[in-house]
Amino acid sequence: MNVSVNVKTNSAEWAELINNASEKMLTVVAQQMLNDSLKYVPKAEGALRDSGTIDKVNGEVALVWDTPYAQAQWFGVVEGRPVKNYTTKGTTKMWVEAARAKYGKNWQQVAQNAFDAGLE
Repeated sequence: MNVSVNVKTNSAEWAELINNASEKMLTVVAQQMLNDSLKYVPKAEGALRDSGTIDKVNGEVALVWDTPYAQAQWFGVVEGRPVKNYTTKGTTKMWVEAARAKYGKNWQQVAQNAFDAGLE
């Protein structure tokens, strides 16, 4: 005996649910990335470390450090000379990449958990 089942779904509702879950996930994982990256940000007086924010840049979620010397510290080149020693132990250039090396797997789990929660 063959029994057929006809299931109808509202794809617009699913798309909205997935988009909302994605937005929540991006916000949560960006905050985790920012928090985990802070200890790697070069710190003499704290202005660079304290300037880290989450922002929208060209429609994308971005971590932003906004000080006059943030770019030089990020690339590890100050006045054309490479920075070899950071004054605060454990800090480095490209601090988000340093944090990703240590916490990347955790960020994936944070992202998955936030997305799942957004679907509920």
